[in-house]
This record gives sequence, C-alpha cells and structure tokens, in this order.
Amino acid sequence: MADKEDLRVIKTKRNIESTFLRLLKEKTFEKITVLMLLDEALISKGTFYAHYLDKYDLAEKTANRFLNEFRSSIQERLKGILDKKDTDSLWNSMLKTLNTVIPELNSLKKIHTENINVEKSMRQIFAEEYAIFLKQQNIAIPNPDMQSFIFSALAMSYLNYLQETPNFISVYEYIKTLHNLTGQYLTQLNIIEKQHK
Repeated sequence: MADKEDLRVIKTKRNIESTFLRLLKEKTFEKITVLMLLDEALISKGTFYAHYLDKYDLAEKTANRFLNEFRSSIQERLKGILDKKDTDSLWNSMLKTLNTVIPELNSLKKIHTENINVEKSMRQIFAEEYAIFLKQQNIAIPNPDMQSFIFSALAMSYLNYLQETPNFISVYEYIKTLHNLTGQYLTQLNIIEKQHK
C-alpha cells in the first residue's frame, strides 16, 4: 500500500513540475501563479501545498531535480571517457542528455531568484566535474582551475548555441570550429606581436 502511495506522490509531483515547465514556456516566472498551476495541472490547492510551500519552493525543487539529473549525466559521460567506453555509446548518452536538458533549460533559465540561477549552477557543475575528471587522470596539468573554467564556459556556450539556433551541430563540429578560431586568433596575435618588435 505504501508503494502505491509513493507512486501517486511521484506522479503528482511530476504532473505539477511538468505543468510548471509548460507554463514557463508561455509566461515569465513572475506572471505564473499557484492558481494557474492548479487550473492547468487539474489539482486542488491542498494537493499543491502538501508538496510545495509556494511557487518559489516549486521552482527551487524543480531546478534542483534538473541540476541533480544534469550532474549525473555529466558524471556518466566523463566516467565513460575514463573507462574508454566506445564512442557510439558516449555519443548516444550525450544526445539523450541534450534532448532532455535543452527543453527544460529553456524554461528554467527564465527563473531568477536569490536561490535559483540554473545557467550559473550548470557552469559550476561542469567546472566541478571536469576538475574531478582531471584529477582522476593523474596527469600534471598546468592551471587545472583555469582549464575547468574554460571547459565549463565552452560547454555552456555549446548548449546555448543549440538552444538558440535551429542548426544542430555535433560536439565534434563545435570543437573543430573552436580549434580553427583559436588558430586564427593565435595567427593574429603573432602578427601584432611582430609589428610591435
């Protein structure tokens, strides 16, 4: 009996959270009210308040669930690289993550409160997990903090690109473009440096 109740609670919370994310696609966070959530999710006030204090608590719990799942997916991918898994399974894992992350990210980025900034939290997760990944390789890397910072900035830039444009590019194409851009930038720096000598 307890398992059925737990399953009902899980389904109810999923319903409320998915309704909340759907409303965020149409409205700003500030314009969403608990009454709207009740009407859209077809639940009573008592049901909502049995699980959440208010819309801010709902937003925080929804964001935290998303960020925990996001961290797990990053850990899975980096562990796969360390374990030398085949690239097809890593690529499929990443596509699955992107297909899950991007729609929710579009909605969750609209929430800006004292406790919630999903994009900033994702950058932090990328940086933390990449720093752990670097340590696990037992390779002396100069300035690992800077490398983790750059990795997190590039990873978020890739996600933002996919989110904001209709053109899908693979991680490989993205990194290749970055490599070309870096080469051009270094060439320009060398030219400028030679002109000042």
